[in-house]
Amino acid sequence: DVILKDKTLRLTLQTEKSAREFPQAWNAQPPQGILLVHRRHGHLSGQIIPVPASWNTENPVNSCDLGDDALREDQVIDEFRRMIQKAGLTAGEADGLIACWSPQFFQTDGTRLLTIMSRGDYDTYCPIEVRPTPTEMVRVGIVLNEFP
Repeated sequence: DVILKDKTLRLTLQTEKSAREFPQAWNAQPPQGILLVHRRHGHLSGQIIPVPASWNTENPVNSCDLGDDALREDQVIDEFRRMIQKAGLTAGEADGLIACWSPQFFQTDGTRLLTIMSRGDYDTYCPIEVRPTPTEMVRVGIVLNEFP
């Protein structure tokens, strides 16, 4: 669950409902990165949301007070690029993903949260089997939450 109210962001790692829908995900892992993105009147801004080390299924709620956006314009996109490359994409793959999703993520007015899923959670929620088995496979799951 994701709730944005006033200047507080509340993220719940695992809910009772999602545990019923995805019982295999009860050992959910913290996301690899979270970026809050704002676009208003053609101006892009954002901020990195810290992921506490203690965020787990025994301590599932992360609330943080939001300050002013520290990132402006291209800095927002650069930070997202850094996050997805840290998750395993090459520079070229990251550029391709950003090119495809920029209209939704960075060019549309609104407020949104981009969450980079942990590899374990992505594999749990979206299992994949490839034959023949590849020598290397990188998967990066991004959860998009739009706010009114």
